[in-house]
Formats: sequence, C-alpha cells, structure tokens
Amino acid sequence: MLRGGNVIVYVDPTAVSDSSPAPNGMPKPSSLDKLFKAWGIKIDSGKVLADFDYATRLRNQANQVEENPLWISVKNESFNSDNITTAKLEGMLFPVAGVIEKLPDSPFEY
Repeated sequence: MLRGGNVIVYVDPTAVSDSSPAPNGMPKPSSLDKLFKAWGIKIDSGKVLADFDYATRLRNQANQVEENPLWISVKNESFNSDNITTAKLEGMLFPVAGVIEKLPDSPFEY
C-alpha cells in the first residue's frame, strides 16, 4: 500500500461484534482515526448505512420475516468479477455498516 497498492480494511464503527460493552453500556467503536485521516477519509461512528436495495431478510421479535435495510446483503453480481480480491466472492453481509466519507482536502481518488 505504501507504494500505491490497494487495501481492504474492515472496521466495526458501531462495535456490533464486541461482546464487552463500554462502562456506560454502549458498544465500543473500533477506530483507526489517525490512519484514516492520513488516507483522507473519516468514519463517523454516529452514522450508519441503510439501503433498501440490499436489505437483508431477518426475523423480528414477533417471528415475522421483514427486510432490514440496516443489515446490508451484497450478492456476487454486485462485485467486480475482474478484480482478484472480489472475483470469487459469493456474497457479503454487513450488519449495521458504517459510512465512509472522503475528507474535503483529500488528495486521493476513491
């Protein structure tokens, strides 16, 4: 990456997978703020992505199936089949995905 390569980074800004919450009972977000700033991006732990086109079908507390737009299901046809990183993926699930924002002064293209 330091020589201009690509990278895939997975962070959990809402700490959905953290089994031990912070002292105030709230989940602890994972943060790489210094690194992200150097890359010209930010991830606001107060924002999450909702997408009705990629909503996941889940059972609610009443045992009814409903589409949840906060749980993003991406199928293989949405991935770049020419990219070695994503060509063989059949799908990915992003429960409560964070939002990546490009900083205004970023010299990078995304």
